[in-house]
Amino acid sequence: GKAPTSTINRLGIANNDTKQTNFDWYLFYAMAKDYAGKPMCEVGIGDGGSSLTLADLTDKLDLIDSWHQTWVKEPVQDIYEQLKHPAKFIDSKSVDVRPKQVQKYKFVHLDANKAYIDVYDDLCFYSQHCTGLICVDDYLQSMWPEVTRAVDDFVHRTNWNRILIGNHQVFLCKKKE
Repeated sequence: GKAPTSTINRLGIANNDTKQTNFDWYLFYAMAKDYAGKPMCEVGIGDGGSSLTLADLTDKLDLIDSWHQTWVKEPVQDIYEQLKHPAKFIDSKSVDVRPKQVQKYKFVHLDANKAYIDVYDDLCFYSQHCTGLICVDDYLQSMWPEVTRAVDDFVHRTNWNRILIGNHQVFLCKKKE
């Protein structure tokens, strides 16, 4: 398979800061690549780093962000235009996305909300649209304890299991029936 930094390298912007060498991003790429070519979704784009990893794996990529924080959409959108990647940008808060705006995904990466109710709502909504894995960022991070609590409550109350926990991510899949 392709290295997770191949998209960044093609743009000629790779340096020591953008090379995805830490263990969590290796896990992210390794887990997502099982769904290469399948529909994927990133919720909370930020500066686009993890979405570029997904873009390297699929042309069926939905990118959801409200762009109301410190992140700016245009530089991320410019990168996708340079790559001629057909990513679909959905400009919305994750909690405002409606079922008709999304599809069935094989891999969903949640990295938008940090408040308990919003993380829990994201998990409830996107789990209905995911037939593979959900990766939740900021799990077990001391500065975002509500993310961990929301994930733990979601797993306790639903048919989803934790299958892998990294340094700041957790991967979830449905329990076998």
